[in-house]
Amino acid sequence: MKMELSIIALLFSMLTYGQATKEIDFNNVDGLTIADSAIWKNIVGGIYISNGFTGYKFQLDSNMTFHKIDFGCMASFKVDSGSWSIKNNHTLVLQSNKETLYFDVVKFDNFYFFILPEQRQKFINDVETTRVKFKKAKPFTIDGKAYSVNYMIGYALVEKYYAKEIGDIAGI
Repeated sequence: MKMELSIIALLFSMLTYGQATKEIDFNNVDGLTIADSAIWKNIVGGIYISNGFTGYKFQLDSNMTFHKIDFGCMASFKVDSGSWSIKNNHTLVLQSNKETLYFDVVKFDNFYFFILPEQRQKFINDVETTRVKFKKAKPFTIDGKAYSVNYMIGYALVEKYYAKEIGDIAGI
């Protein structure tokens, strides 16, 4: 009986206290920070995921509606629409008749990334893996604009995760 109670207590503590919060997860990675409420005016326009030729975009309008667009070199198609909102100052909620998505919003260099909860650990691993790939990269300047190694890492991650480059007014 004593052993059974110990096992139950252990399982209960693991289930209630064993989950790391997103703040701990993201803040343990150099360069990642949880977004605060100041960014919301900056995400109107949209977020995207793209390999440079094709991708998806959530066009976020200032009236709190969105359109999900499948785009490519030749055409684009609206595939979903609904409303968007902000929860807890750092979660973007997209709700349509098809699905509801909750994105953690994190900042990395010149990008905001929108990470689904089930992608959190994979995103952290991808940041670290991509950092190793760019280990020998050097910052560079084009037309007077400087690009850091972290910018190159962020740019590479846009192929896998929804993002918005800071200063990108159109969200394209």
